[in-house]
Amino acid sequence: MDQVHQDSLWQPPKGLDKKPKERLVVLQAPTGYGKTCLAQHWYQQHTGDKFWLTLQPEQNSPVALFCKLVETLDLTGDYSAEELSGVSVDRLLTLLQNQLKQLKKPTLLVIDNLHHIDKHAIELIKLLLEHPLLTSVIASHHHHSELLAAYEMSGQVRWITRLSLELKDKQLQQLLADLPNQLNPEQIAQYQTALQGWPAPWRMLHRRLTAGDQLTPESLTLLGINLADYLVQENIEPLSHDLKELLLGLISLPEFKLETAYSLFPRTELQYQLNALLQQQLFLYKQADRFCFVPFFRQTYKHYLAKHSPERLTLSLHAACRALMKESDRKMSAQIVRELNSPVMAQEWLLKFGWDAFHHARYSELSDLLSLLSERQRKNNPEIALLQGWLILEGEKDSGASNQWQKQLDTLTWQPLQLARLTALQAETVYQFDLLEEALSLSEQALQDLTSPHDLMSAMFTRAMSLMWLGDIGSAHKQLRDVAPLAITERQFHIALAASIRQSNAAMLKADMASANRFAEQADTLATQHNLIDDFTFDAIVRTRLELAIRQGQLADARNLLASANKTQKPRGDYWLFANQTWALVLAVLQGEPCQDLIEKMEQRLSQDFTCRRWRFRAHSALQMAYHWQGDTEGLARLKKWLSWHKQPVDLHDGYDNLLFVRHCLLSNHQLPGSVESQASYWQQKGATLLAQQLTWMVQLSKPENDKTCCAQLGQWLKGGYLWDALVLGPSYANRWQKIPSDFAATPSVLDAFSRLNSLLSQVPAIKVAKTLSSPDPRLTKKEWRVLQGIGKGYSNDQIAAQMHVALSTVKSHINHIYNKLDLNNRAEAKAEAVRLSRQQSASTY
Repeated sequence: MDQVHQDSLWQPPKGLDKKPKERLVVLQAPTGYGKTCLAQHWYQQHTGDKFWLTLQPEQNSPVALFCKLVETLDLTGDYSAEELSGVSVDRLLTLLQNQLKQLKKPTLLVIDNLHHIDKHAIELIKLLLEHPLLTSVIASHHHHSELLAAYEMSGQVRWITRLSLELKDKQLQQLLADLPNQLNPEQIAQYQTALQGWPAPWRMLHRRLTAGDQLTPESLTLLGINLADYLVQENIEPLSHDLKELLLGLISLPEFKLETAYSLFPRTELQYQLNALLQQQLFLYKQADRFCFVPFFRQTYKHYLAKHSPERLTLSLHAACRALMKESDRKMSAQIVRELNSPVMAQEWLLKFGWDAFHHARYSELSDLLSLLSERQRKNNPEIALLQGWLILEGEKDSGASNQWQKQLDTLTWQPLQLARLTALQAETVYQFDLLEEALSLSEQALQDLTSPHDLMSAMFTRAMSLMWLGDIGSAHKQLRDVAPLAITERQFHIALAASIRQSNAAMLKADMASANRFAEQADTLATQHNLIDDFTFDAIVRTRLELAIRQGQLADARNLLASANKTQKPRGDYWLFANQTWALVLAVLQGEPCQDLIEKMEQRLSQDFTCRRWRFRAHSALQMAYHWQGDTEGLARLKKWLSWHKQPVDLHDGYDNLLFVRHCLLSNHQLPGSVESQASYWQQKGATLLAQQLTWMVQLSKPENDKTCCAQLGQWLKGGYLWDALVLGPSYANRWQKIPSDFAATPSVLDAFSRLNSLLSQVPAIKVAKTLSSPDPRLTKKEWRVLQGIGKGYSNDQIAAQMHVALSTVKSHINHIYNKLDLNNRAEAKAEAVRLSRQQSASTY
């Protein structure tokens, strides 16, 4: 028997401890799956006559194989290769047949590495297998379907493939458990993805680590080199020249279609050659209409090429990338461009696929490829310069940086269409700066020259949003209605989704809750059907549906939406965090829960710079509601510092600022500005129906004799399911609309909404119990207690001053008084005392 190395880590696979009873057993798997170990295990168990035949490439000729068989089987013939040179295969078969007559007993024959023998010498193996006294075990990389077809048809053969020999999850976990604690979970996951169940590299890794080797980047690199060399020597070197060339040309592609392979290798025998590689089980596997490389093979072979033939690997990558671009495979070609790190290929890709990637919101892909170009390269090509500007604006959400980028561009040689695209980009940029009239003018200017559907949709969207926030909601809704079907026709579903969300917003601005709900559900359906749930769309949909639920007083739905949003594992942007705080505060108020903590966070957040006026309005409304419901006159007074009155409003932001101001006057029992009614008429003419109704309602509520008119307006809102304005005013105004049940007795929808409204307003006692402004320690004033609470929460003196709207020196003065009164020496002691007093206050309150 030839010397065979027995791997000390090897164990027979489950169910294969003993050799199967079939006359012929074929172990078919790539190198490193333990074929030889399993065959040796059976060989050692066998108590009768047995022979072990290990084949090498040099035996791949009829004469050499004949001599090897005579030697291995201890046959008496005395033959040499020189004597048999030139003897025909038929003559060799006759000689072998005569020699095999010496076998008198049942004999086990193990044939290892049969894949080294091709069709010329295989006839000798066929003769061996036909011998009635021989029971054979074959270990090979190949299937040998022609050789074994007859045995398979008669049921005399047992196939054992890679799937039976690979490490199972339980075995792998046991192997990992035996390793020294050097692999972190991320490394283990990477190895499991690459190596899968291939036993040999796992055992190689195990031997290296258990031998005391430290797992350093250098040792991992060395291990990778050893595995790559082992793979090439054992599996690639024996292949024909054509198959080697094919592997080298395709190795750049993790997966590919037959058409892509033909574009790289236009040869008639390509299909046959790919099937030959598939049969090896190591290189490729088939998935639907695609050929996929086995991850570990691809990784280690590229490692080998990068070390030994980097130029050939680079040429292969370039050829594969151009073939993929020719096949319009955007995603795969982008991966190869990143791997090549080539500015030339990046520019080719961006000019071919850049706008398609942008319109499908593939911002990360675009960013990676743009980063391969120098700033000069990005500026000199108009198409790429525009892509960069849009990416900064939409992908990075940085309108300031996009504006700076646009100012640096030299557009003297740009074509009219490129200038129109730049105008559309400028329109969206100034819109995000809330320069609505300029955004409207630029978008309408761009629409005159743009031609492609994608460009038109961008400009139409900017125009619609500018119109909406200028108060022309009807025209905005009409423009959005034009965008949605065009987006669906062009399969730009993320734009159709955005249009549905904005149509929902527009419907809310008209208190049309039914339409707002319908458009929000439409957006949700689009996102689900077309797999558009990324961070931005998720936030936009949840924010819209959450606001709708709260405005309609549907607290259970609002709680569920907020909880589902908070469960996301991805980091949320600042835009979502602010919305989260806003609606969490409103829900706490409506549910009668303590909310002082949320109020303080909101005040601190608003004391910082936050430019989005739409969300500032929502946050101010939430604070206004919380202060009023709790009877916190100090809070209302603090809020007034943030409010303003615009005598000549320009856009809806000014209008909603004025609504906050008027509501504050009403809640503080101050006189309303004289021009409120004229502004209400102005907004009614513009199409901002809800804002006009809200301003008019404030005026009506300021006059006790207008109860009937107040009830009529609220009844109309309730009919559509809109409760928000009544909720903000809280229980103290509930007596003004108690006639609604009698006035709308014949309208069930109003009565249902009114019942829900009264149920929510009844939460006020619980809130008042939870509200405690005074200090739990009588030695401290109310303001000193607020400063100590801030210290307890880890706020700096600057943050406490901003939250309380006082000077920094005032906070420092309060801190000195606190230290003296409570006999404290430092901030750490003050923080501990704040925690103790807060717990004491909570225990006494509840």
